Amino acid sequence: MKKVFTTLSIIITTGVVIMTGFYGSSVRAAQPTALVTNAGASVIHLVPEQEKKLAFQFLNTGTATWRSSGASPIRFRFKGFGASFFHSSWVSQEIPTRLSEPAVKPGEIGTFMVTVQAPPAEGYYLIAPYLLLGSAPVLHDRIELDMQVEIPRPKSAPQPSSSSASEAASASGGFVAGMSTAPLLDREPTIRVGLFVADAPVTIAAESTMSLTSGGVLLETVGPGTFVTVTGNSARFTYTLPNGVTRETSASLRFDALGGILDIPSLEQRAEWNKNINDNRFRGILELYYADNTQRYWIVNELPMEQYLKGLAETSQGAPPEYHKALSIATRTYALYHWYAKNKHGGHFDVDAKYDQVYRGYGAEQRLTDFEKAIEATRGIVATIGDDVVVTPYFSQSDGRTRAWSEVWSGNKPHLVSVPVPWDQGRALYGHGVGMSNMGAAAMAREGKTFEEILKYFYTGITLRKAYE
Repeated sequence: MKKVFTTLSIIITTGVVIMTGFYGSSVRAAQPTALVTNAGASVIHLVPEQEKKLAFQFLNTGTATWRSSGASPIRFRFKGFGASFFHSSWVSQEIPTRLSEPAVKPGEIGTFMVTVQAPPAEGYYLIAPYLLLGSAPVLHDRIELDMQVEIPRPKSAPQPSSSSASEAASASGGFVAGMSTAPLLDREPTIRVGLFVADAPVTIAAESTMSLTSGGVLLETVGPGTFVTVTGNSARFTYTLPNGVTRETSASLRFDALGGILDIPSLEQRAEWNKNINDNRFRGILELYYADNTQRYWIVNELPMEQYLKGLAETSQGAPPEYHKALSIATRTYALYHWYAKNKHGGHFDVDAKYDQVYRGYGAEQRLTDFEKAIEATRGIVATIGDDVVVTPYFSQSDGRTRAWSEVWSGNKPHLVSVPVPWDQGRALYGHGVGMSNMGAAAMAREGKTFEEILKYFYTGITLRKAYE
């Protein structure tokens, strides 16, 4: 049966797809508010007409008590294709359920149990739960559920060549069939990641002993939990110790936890889906650095390549393992390409943490253990043409085809040509469209394709090769 794709669906980088600003950015004092505390899985797989019970929980952060009935009850509704999942247990066609608790006071959590029934037609449907208090919208982070309705089909048997490639990758530490055994480098490279512009004072600490150096000279050694504040001005670097002592240097300041984890208490980088999570912890070295090409101070994270990859937040738990392996190689190749080039950020650092690849450091490493396993399984493998590491862009999803490099950026790259992505057919393009479609790659993995097949489909003419042991 031909799939009917009815709306946009987004590959996520956390357990729940959440977008802020659902009801606008300005909040009146009297407007009811809530915090999403549980929304379950963001991607839900169903067969046509299958029933499934879902649970949603919201923390009442407003001033009014929520009630399940009465003059102004709290109401749970769906936007998007919610009506397509109507179940006979619903209160009405528009109202799927009532608040489970009779009343939820400010500071308490309310629960909504909803039973849905998949429509008879296959397709991908996007539904967005939201709350109303009486007739007033409740301000909360947006939740989007990707309801994937499909008839299970047997996976196609893999071709002998691709099967042997996948087995070889597992049995020989990441090598694939036909891959060169001669590494490009004699050791794992160290990558420099521009975390953020340090326009304001930055506080750095560690859970272990931390050293502070400048120009190769040891300035301080401080104990666990010691906060050191750094600032930059007029190409000079200043640090302040907890006792108030302030010193200035002419070279960048480098902090090393000597194998431990470095904290940036002044950095607010909270997850939209859980404000209790603040990604401000990093492995390796943190450096206050002056980039003369932009005349800005940066906090730069310097660490081994494989540790950097484990700190990326470009995927989610539970995605197909072969897709995770393909993505791990694509992210490694992209990073190594810019490590070689040394020209994207004026040579001051190799990649940034936002626009190149989304990097969240130690917190992402702890959450995304599935992706960590894929990185370890493919250690050192990159995409090349000859002895050249190629650039490997990727994006969320296509509208049925990828874009050639020349359609989006200047010049031409033979390995980045437009290819059809039937797994994305009927969707909207989300991203630049060049290289690998994450949604398409994940679908290929679910069909039984190996990471090698996925990569060679999206990156034409490449060879997989060990860059380092």
